[in-house]
Amino acid sequence: MKIHSLRTKFALLFLIFFFIPFGLLTFLSVSMSKGMLGQSTISHLQNLVEVKKMAIDQWLKERIGDGKAISESQEIKSLDPMRIEPYLT
Repeated sequence: MKIHSLRTKFALLFLIFFFIPFGLLTFLSVSMSKGMLGQSTISHLQNLVEVKKMAIDQWLKERIGDGKAISESQEIKSLDPMRIEPYLT
């Protein structure tokens, strides 16, 4: 296929010089964005795990404290079912 028109040749050259760099830039931009988005997501999830871990640890410490307080009460130490009943409901 021969192209004789100068106008057509310039149009094709323009398209080639425009679309090849544009395509490369688009590909590089998308691939870099994917990597950065993945790293950002992993970092966010790690922070979320740490916050939840601290919340669970705090909750467990509070429940242990509640258990110790209940175990030291005179009502529980007496082992009288009538006195213990309010703690069980």
